[in-house]
Amino acid sequence: MYIFQRILTRSNFPSLRALAFTHADSDRLLSILGHLPAFSLIQCLDAFFINNLRDPETIIVPLQTILSSTLVTCSKIEDALQWESTASKSLHLRLSKIMDESAVRKLATVIESSTQSILTSLYLDASLSPDIARAGQEVERSTFRRLIAACEARGVEVVYEEGPANWVLDLVISPEFWRRQRERERSK
Repeated sequence: MYIFQRILTRSNFPSLRALAFTHADSDRLLSILGHLPAFSLIQCLDAFFINNLRDPETIIVPLQTILSSTLVTCSKIEDALQWESTASKSLHLRLSKIMDESAVRKLATVIESSTQSILTSLYLDASLSPDIARAGQEVERSTFRRLIAACEARGVEVVYEEGPANWVLDLVISPEFWRRQRERERSK
């Protein structure tokens, strides 16, 4: 890990605009964020992506200052709910898998009952868009309508985009999130 910390600096990557950590454990990411040159590089990015990181409560404090430019991908609703309940600043979540109906209902309930949700945007696979026919899928259309309505009521933007075919091997950087972050940076 020490070698990675030494390499991950602004002087080594002066034009780096996006970076993704996938399937890393909290301790490794925490040691990288604790290394000032690496953290300084991450702060300068347009977009930072964390994919399937477990135990967010151990990593959330160092991430607070960069959460507004970070997209957190979760493969389970429980992980998404843990991020949502632990973070105290703007949070962008992406669900990498089609969830079962009870999990989608649970997320909708949490968003509906939240008076001050920090969830800013929710990225879902394009196949879940209400515009696409979804014959044979596990989750009923009415359950997704409830989730979308809860998001709209709380001001959470729902974004549909094509996800990687293989979340382990394919690029996990969200082109849409990165594009939106670049636009946000330009408008400052």
